[in-house]
Amino acid sequence: MWIISNMEDCIVNTDHVADIYCIGTDVVALIANAASKSTVVLGRYNGSDQSRCALNYLFRNLQEPWKCNKNVTNAIDRGNESSG
Repeated sequence: MWIISNMEDCIVNTDHVADIYCIGTDVVALIANAASKSTVVLGRYNGSDQSRCALNYLFRNLQEPWKCNKNVTNAIDRGNESSG
């Protein structure tokens, strides 16, 4: 499966990803088998709550890749509407 960053500046093949995690407002992928520890920012959000929401969305949808697309932003927006 491929993931395009929400900034649309990179595409990552999940076959080469060791871990995906949050660092503050960013969702970051650690690339496996890289000569050095290489990371890629998959998403940059307005707050750590949004980045954790995006990470959760990726986790839930990696098993069903046809569902995982640019709807991450829509899911975050819906979450913000229900919480505020």
